[in-house]
Amino acid sequence: MFEIYTSHLPYANEMDTTVRKRFCDRVFPLSIVGCPTIRSIIGKCWIGEYVEVSDVRADLLEAQRAHSQSR
Repeated sequence: MFEIYTSHLPYANEMDTTVRKRFCDRVFPLSIVGCPTIRSIIGKCWIGEYVEVSDVRADLLEAQRAHSQSR
C-alpha cells in the first residue's frame, strides 16, 4: 500500500539488511505519506494490527467517505 500511495519502495536506497532492521525496530518511513489517514492505515498494516484484508478495506472506505464529505 505504501508503494501504491507513494510510488516508492520503503527505504529504496538502503540495503536489505538495513531495511529489515528498521522494520523490526518499527522505524517506518511514514513521514512521506501526506494524508494522515492513509499514513495511519499503512502504519497499522506494518505493525500487524489488521487481522483481515477486509479490515483494511473498511478503513479505506471510511477514509474515502470522510474525504468526500470534506469537499
